[in-house]
Amino acid sequence: MPGYQRLKSLGIFRDADQNAKSAFQSVEYYLKASQLASPSKSGQFADGKPRVGIFILPDGVKEGMLEDVCLAAVQSSVEMTCVDQYFQCLAATAQKQPRHLSKARVHAWLSSQIEPDKRLAEAAAAGYISLGKVKHLI
Repeated sequence: MPGYQRLKSLGIFRDADQNAKSAFQSVEYYLKASQLASPSKSGQFADGKPRVGIFILPDGVKEGMLEDVCLAAVQSSVEMTCVDQYFQCLAATAQKQPRHLSKARVHAWLSSQIEPDKRLAEAAAAGYISLGKVKHLI
């Protein structure tokens, strides 16, 4: 890639999904195959050119994904009571839950906002989600 040699730092974010350790090992494998330094654990940078950081979401240890970080940021919002009731109703009435409940809960919360058609990144950029509240997670 043109200009790659001028790169000073590289941060890699990946969902843990079901296993944070496996997710980290997967990123580590590809970094080594690309002859790039790898930190010893999530949330750290390895010295090298470029410096490389790996961040496994939601916290480097638990299973989960970016949406879990976002849910933690909005958990105390008044809309989350309605979101939780909605999914409880679905479970009781329809006897089913979405395969990726965290993603579905984020989408339900986003739909409760003034501009309900924003995607997650757009909602964060618009200030709907304050990730500063959960900075300690990542």
